[in-house]
Amino acid sequence: MDINLFKAALPLGGLYIADPSTARCPEPSPEAMALTVVLRQCGLSLSPDAIMAVANLPADEIAQMADVLKDIYKIGDNWAPLVKGWLPPTGESAADHFATLFTNLLPACLRPDGRVLECGHFIPDGTFDLSRYNGCPFCGKPFVLSSDIRTDQGSRLRQLRLMTHADMEERFVQLLSSAAPLDATMTEVVSNMAKSLHIPAGTDIPVRETVCVLTAVLDKSGRLAEMEPLYRTPADVLRYAWYSVTSSLTLESPKSRYRQIRNLYYDDPAAAEAECDRLHFRFSRTQGRIFAGWLDRMELTAEQMCENMNPRRGMWVRLIRALRLNDYARRKNLSRLTEVLDLFYRHDYVTWAGQLHRLVSVPDVLLPVLAQRPGTFSRGLFAAMLHFGAEKVTKEFAKVADKVPLNLLLSLSNNAAAYFLPIGSTRIVTVRNRIHDIPVNPLLRNYTEEQRRDMARRVTEIYLAAISARFAAESHTEGATIYIAPELYSIPVPVGDRSATVQDASYALPGQTFDVEGNDVRIFLHWGKGLPAQPMDMDISCALLKEDGSCYVCAYFQLSGPGVRHSGDIRHIPDQVGTAEYINLDIARLLRNGVVYAVFTSNAYSDGSIDPSVAVGWMDSRYPMSVSDATGVAYDPSTVSHMVRIARENVTKGLAFGVLDLRAHKIIWLEMPFDGRNIESLSLPMLLAYLDRLRNKTCIGEVLAAKAEAQHLVTVDSPGDADEAYTSAADALKIF
Repeated sequence: MDINLFKAALPLGGLYIADPSTARCPEPSPEAMALTVVLRQCGLSLSPDAIMAVANLPADEIAQMADVLKDIYKIGDNWAPLVKGWLPPTGESAADHFATLFTNLLPACLRPDGRVLECGHFIPDGTFDLSRYNGCPFCGKPFVLSSDIRTDQGSRLRQLRLMTHADMEERFVQLLSSAAPLDATMTEVVSNMAKSLHIPAGTDIPVRETVCVLTAVLDKSGRLAEMEPLYRTPADVLRYAWYSVTSSLTLESPKSRYRQIRNLYYDDPAAAEAECDRLHFRFSRTQGRIFAGWLDRMELTAEQMCENMNPRRGMWVRLIRALRLNDYARRKNLSRLTEVLDLFYRHDYVTWAGQLHRLVSVPDVLLPVLAQRPGTFSRGLFAAMLHFGAEKVTKEFAKVADKVPLNLLLSLSNNAAAYFLPIGSTRIVTVRNRIHDIPVNPLLRNYTEEQRRDMARRVTEIYLAAISARFAAESHTEGATIYIAPELYSIPVPVGDRSATVQDASYALPGQTFDVEGNDVRIFLHWGKGLPAQPMDMDISCALLKEDGSCYVCAYFQLSGPGVRHSGDIRHIPDQVGTAEYINLDIARLLRNGVVYAVFTSNAYSDGSIDPSVAVGWMDSRYPMSVSDATGVAYDPSTVSHMVRIARENVTKGLAFGVLDLRAHKIIWLEMPFDGRNIESLSLPMLLAYLDRLRNKTCIGEVLAAKAEAQHLVTVDSPGDADEAYTSAADALKIF
């Protein structure tokens, strides 16, 4: 059983079995029956062909499958919160905490009646009702753990289809060939696939971030030299070097990262410096020798290589030292590397950007030069239209639009209307998924409203023409059939909102909606798995927005409110098994109280960013969901609608991960990082603006419909009758 491919298939909606047997099994084995039970506990079922394939598997492979599923859904971990049967409020107040603090400062002989807990804190009588707690209500340290879970409360089962080795190889090539950067989940999928599958010869990998992911996998297995054909520019080498120390696929200034880390550890300068020290480039001599050979054998000229290195000159100086390139450049067989470093240090080269800057005042010469690099042209398209006139610029851009990646064209179309508005500001998402307001371009005031509308229309026309031409140029069979799942018409194309969390069991894109079947929604936070016992305070919170514009929250400092309950604030994790917090929302009562939106967030109150072991999500069921009176456990994996892990490269203290629209009975999955120890740091106006932007984006279904029109495909109502079937967001990613 290949565990790596089994894990990779789950987010794709599949159950991996390398070579399934088609023989009919007279009676399922006990192990197969046990796997069925685990699947049902996790809210999963199997397609008929997958059931038959599992029935013929050896017992040890079935047991491995069950273990992976239990690990993903955290079955066997501690799910006990701080409060037992926490739906009825405990009645604790700030006065209880103050009284406990005061009495703990007194000598033992002066204390009133009370009880000393295992953590050493004295709880005076008349404050906290200790019969309601699994731990210390004062310091949040749990004493009672429980791996029992609630089961069989789910009202839906998600079906997994059978995926063979050939299916995984095909999907691997599709992901590698995608022109759109992969999000954290698909990056994890590609990484798992690369551990077990070989990259087919001649496979074109257009996205440099994907090359980094593959390099990291092959580097660990001693196969780094195999990646040489995919490294075409020095920037590729720098990107991998940065990824190897930060786990971030996006290049950014080290000073910026240092600043972020020091903000996260502002109470602990020593920890901040230790984290910053990890960002230093460190490579073995073997790695340095391999990269030196790659740089020496690149097809670019020495001048072109230096121009490519120039934008990140400071980082290159550090990397040259870390790779010991000056030492290798002294070797006779690396004479070209010597030439490159000599030019680089002497600044004896001309850059394209410098030439472009000198031509800014000569548009007739500037625009053809810009067209030499379509990606750069597209990123400055809007500003160029305002500077030199819409007609002249769009005419030149239309000539090279077919060379611009599809996701970048979509981004231009999505943002054109907002950019050409002369009021307000433009909201942008940075490489760290932070949202910023940018003032509008002052040149917009030089144009009439009709001219500004015409500019946005021209951009949309270029996008529509380019997308139709691109789909028409693809190899296809006219008259073939296509199936487009209805839900794809409500899922925005993942442009500018790349997911930074890992989804191990399912796959959703920011902006995707989930129907709420019952009256209760239960959000949860689990953290600390695999870590030793220590103080570590993570918090789950919920902001409730009322129709009149007011807001109230449910968090560690406000454990209950009308229609909402918190399970208690845990501030210490037990050894290895993790711990959990929950919030329960009663939709009917919240609606009666005038609430229209509920925003789900998780925060790191402790120093540092959100811990990478954190899992957040929500549960929902048409049937009542129970809470254990003995332990307070409320986790039932069969009711989990969506669950994600925080990716390793997260460097924020907060994450808004969902918005419940109470009137529509829908939850919108999103990822909006923000800095701050608690939910009060979240900007609600900015979050609502972010939601509006997601709603106004082009949907995957619309792009697929354009593909069907351009290729003269016939739309059918059943995936089984279609030559091309797109049933989920994961299936649709292959077109971008």
